[in-house]
Amino acid sequence: LARRLPISRQAVAKHLGQLAEAGLISPGEPTGRRHPYRLEPAAIRTAQVWLATLANRWDDRLAALEHALDATNTNDGDTR
Repeated sequence: LARRLPISRQAVAKHLGQLAEAGLISPGEPTGRRHPYRLEPAAIRTAQVWLATLANRWDDRLAALEHALDATNTNDGDTR
């Protein structure tokens, strides 16, 4: 992974550790310098649902903000 990413091996290891701590991946048996990980599909699905919910909330909030700003511009007669 480190060769494919513009970050150090230490940074990759730290990120993998965080993903493992969150339960999104599980470490496999290391062989030599290789440290394989496997995805945890159920945890990934749970995270996907949570992120979609969060995205929808932000979409709703941003749409409301856009509406409020449009209304303010219309009321002020601002044509910018």
